Amino acid sequence: MKRVVAVGMFDSIHFANWLEKFTDQPVEFYLFPSGPHRRVHARLIELAQSTGIANYLLPKNSKILGFPLWLLERIIGPVLRHRLLRKLVNLKNPDYVHALELQHAGYQLDAALKGLPDFAGVFVATNYGSDIFWFQHFRRHRRKIEALLTRVNRYFAECQRDLDLAVNFGFEGELMAPLPNSFNLPTQKNSSHEGDRRDIIVVKGYHGWAGQAKIALNALAGMAPRLRNYQVVVYSCNFATVVECFKLLVVRRFRTRIYLKGALSHQSLLSIFSRSVLHLALSKTDGLSTATLEAMALGAIPVQSASSCATDLFENRGVVVDVNRLAEVEKAIETALRLASSSTAGKENKEKLAKLFAPEKLKAHALSAYDLKY
Repeated sequence: MKRVVAVGMFDSIHFANWLEKFTDQPVEFYLFPSGPHRRVHARLIELAQSTGIANYLLPKNSKILGFPLWLLERIIGPVLRHRLLRKLVNLKNPDYVHALELQHAGYQLDAALKGLPDFAGVFVATNYGSDIFWFQHFRRHRRKIEALLTRVNRYFAECQRDLDLAVNFGFEGELMAPLPNSFNLPTQKNSSHEGDRRDIIVVKGYHGWAGQAKIALNALAGMAPRLRNYQVVVYSCNFATVVECFKLLVVRRFRTRIYLKGALSHQSLLSIFSRSVLHLALSKTDGLSTATLEAMALGAIPVQSASSCATDLFENRGVVVDVNRLAEVEKAIETALRLASSSTAGKENKEKLAKLFAPEKLKAHALSAYDLKY
């Protein structure tokens, strides 16, 4: 039985999706939260309660300690979390430690292992899209990224851009093939039958330091007369996006159907994707973007900012927004609608992703993290 200390976001489906690939493998996972969490994701709880070959061990009281730990960290900083993680690694002496994301999980493991100079296990790190691409622009983070990558033995990233960035920051360990970390190919039952009408334009709804949903919404509002036959659905909305949707309704009579972050089950979101003609995702920085891949795999035409390496997969079957400006986005939406109505791009995207990211290929890739064979 291989022992792995896995550090990740307890409220993240991406963390749960990675762990789920090992249910039939002889692995004992000791799970440690990379940061504060309001809740533990339901899938993570299911894994901890499962009776498969793999064991998933959550810390005691992890469901209720998220907020108290957050409050304490606001006062004393991350030192307590570092000490608890160091104690866990020292106690379990795992074969592998794995940071699933760099800015929290990676930095914490780096800090914890500094106090364990005799640790001989393999340090695996998984890049979450923006971890280097965005944070390289900040001096404090550059230093931390460089220090972390000198300690890491095995590095996972979803695209060549992020593998190259790791090398540029001094990584000299084992680079794994660029494949998705959290993507599972949606099953055919989620997908509309060929010929079914797609009457939804779906928008990734986060707006903040990275997401640019408000620009997407204003572009659609400006095109409203040409979009009478479509319903605009906005998912994973934060407060800023909800306010913008309300403003557009009051001022411009532009209607949207909104879902707050976490309001939709994964299955419900896939159902929306299967009826969508376009999937809009604008951001200042992104990785391969699991949601975009899922929408493409279910036949929607992607409209994506150039900051995402998902655009490497588009060829002539998606539209890249080079600059997140209103006129540029409106032009991209018009192009995507023409593409959807005059070609078989949606069907071709389905077929391409089914070949590139077949489940057995992604599982074999994941198992290689801990030297397991598919």
